[in-house]
Amino acid sequence: MNLSPSLMCADPGHFAEEIAFLEAAGADSFHIDIMDGEFVSNFALSWAEVAKFSTMTDLPLEAHLMVRNLEVHINFARSSGVKLVYVHAEHPDAAQGLSRIRELGMQAGLAVNSETKVETLRPFAEIVDAVLMMRVRPGFAGQKPFVDGNKRLEQLRRLFPSTPIVVDGAVSPEVVADMSHKGASGFVLGTSSLFGKKQSYREILRHLHNLTN
Repeated sequence: MNLSPSLMCADPGHFAEEIAFLEAAGADSFHIDIMDGEFVSNFALSWAEVAKFSTMTDLPLEAHLMVRNLEVHINFARSSGVKLVYVHAEHPDAAQGLSRIRELGMQAGLAVNSETKVETLRPFAEIVDAVLMMRVRPGFAGQKPFVDGNKRLEQLRRLFPSTPIVVDGAVSPEVVADMSHKGASGFVLGTSSLFGKKQSYREILRHLHNLTN
């Protein structure tokens, strides 16, 4: 089970320490949100920061692109050491973006908004390495879910029977415990389960891993 802390929720003044603590605590990868203020009405991490992250950890970096210009950001992902890049199914150039990601030697992931009809994803079924199932509208942390996660996961799992499906958005310990036994392959961890809590990262990640067993 892949547990991926979202670095957008980490302390921006102490990224090196945060990454070191999270890696030592048992994180499996790091999730990086890239926004341009156009595809979604917010900004998050910069590629200059991401390039530094790749020097701070040996864990895989996974970038979630919420941007208009896929080509530019996909190239930045490669030069910044990212291993897996998610593009949105709702983007008009999604298919070309996925192809370009693979051409550059990275894994191609498909991010899917909660309101997107699953049947429209069929053209992507054979060309993605992972699926990012959004439980909230992309762009902001701390939201409440807009979708019945278990029903949505069941629908996606039928279309992507052997593809890893990672759940993102309002991922609480209860969500991890439930959805990890119903087909989820991993979770993006933010303020609902990991950041801003009284327990240490090690205690939280150990507990979350135990919930998936």
